[in-house]
This record gives sequence, structure tokens and C-alpha cells, in this order.
Amino acid sequence: MIPIADGRRSGDYIHAARFLGDDGQRIWFHAHEPLAYDYRAHKLIRQPELSRWAEPPQRGLFPRTEAKDFQEPAERMRAQYLRARLVLGEASGKPLRLSEPNGMLMTYWSKPGNEGSVAVARLKENDEVVWKLDTGLGNLDQILPDAKVIALIGRPTPKSETDVPAPMLVFIDTKTGAVTRHRLWNGR
Repeated sequence: MIPIADGRRSGDYIHAARFLGDDGQRIWFHAHEPLAYDYRAHKLIRQPELSRWAEPPQRGLFPRTEAKDFQEPAERMRAQYLRARLVLGEASGKPLRLSEPNGMLMTYWSKPGNEGSVAVARLKENDEVVWKLDTGLGNLDQILPDAKVIALIGRPTPKSETDVPAPMLVFIDTKTGAVTRHRLWNGR
């Protein structure tokens, strides 16, 4: 076990904790501040000392990009869907192409105002909807696109001002629209 936040409550930083990468000597991560762990020297490296090294590598299990980097406005769909955006195959790339039937995925907001959440629809080439679903996510942090199964990471809309909902990982089968949801905090 590596103590990374002595004297702090986990609630002060756990919502922002994320893995940043591994450069072969150090594991880079963010908790309450950017940190690294040098696993050869068995040493935690904090912010002041961290500036001696270059930025953390951008590879890892989940490359850290914002959800907006995997979306582009779907202008032709905005008359029917709030905040309609096409899902991209890679960050700032072209729309993710699906087959059988040929088409793409679109995200949109399910209802006006704070009551809504992120919804996803599969569209044919002629913009006909194959399926649509509500993810239950009020805040979308990341999109991990794939032609077979897309993954979304985000948080449900809080039920009250004091509610801190657990981050969710939502898997969607792009062919059928079948959804699997996982909470990313244990015990919640």
C-alpha cells in the first residue's frame, strides 16, 4: 500500500483520481494532485519533485481525452434532438462507422434542462433511427469508441445538492443497443 494523501479524506480527491500512464519506470496518476510512483526506487514522487521529469506518457488502458474530443456536432439532427453529436472513431477524427446496417452513433440530451441525461441513438445512413436509449449519465467524461461495443464513462445526475453519485461505466452493444452498467466505486 502506498499512502498518497495523508491527512485527507478520500472524498476530497477520489472523484478526480485517474491513471495517467506508465513510462517504464514511473506510474503517473492524479489523486488530489499530479503524482507518480517510481516502482524501481519504491518512492512516491510529489508535485515539487515531479516537475524535473517530462509530462506523463499518454498511453495506458484509457487514454485521457475528453468526451467532446470523440464527438462532433450533428447539425442535421439538431431540430429533433437536443445537443445532437456524432460519435467519432478516434479523437478529433471522423464519425465511427458501423455496418449491418451501415450507419453511425449519435449522443444527445434526453430532456431539456437539468432533468435530462445523455442518450445514444444508432442511425442508418439515411438518419433513420435503428435504436435509442438513455444512458442515465448526467455528465459524460469519456467515450471509448468501438464498432462493436462502445463504452461511456460518466456520472448520473445527482438526486440532491448533497448527492455525489458514483462514476459509471456504461457498455453499449452497437448492433442491438443492449446496455450493461457498472458502478466504479465499491459499496455504492
